[in-house]
Amino acid sequence: MKRLVVYYSFSGNTRAMAKRIARALRADIAEIRTLKTYPDDLDVLLGLAKREIESGYLPQIVPLSVDASKYDVIILGTPVWWNSFTPAMKKFTSSISWKGKKVYPFSTNDKGAGHVQSDIKKS
Repeated sequence: MKRLVVYYSFSGNTRAMAKRIARALRADIAEIRTLKTYPDDLDVLLGLAKREIESGYLPQIVPLSVDASKYDVIILGTPVWWNSFTPAMKKFTSSISWKGKKVYPFSTNDKGAGHVQSDIKKS
């Protein structure tokens, strides 16, 4: 089975975990990047993230370096933003067909996983 770790990372924590997982599973890895960068100021970011999550905003993302449709297993990594997964990850999950794929999400956070797992499943 071909495995791919796809992740979005704002601060680098999710990137570090995604790299460890990819190494352990001998999986390919791809980073989701937004066309527009997010602000470095945490207070500004928190307000923006809340508005994006609540409104269902989907940012434009840079095409992945790999074709996710060629993989049987996809591991999704995202930070927790306002108890959910990031808009960038939501954009990715809405852009491909999941038929026949096994999906394993993971999240990084400092306060709790919120409802990331169920939100990704719904997506």
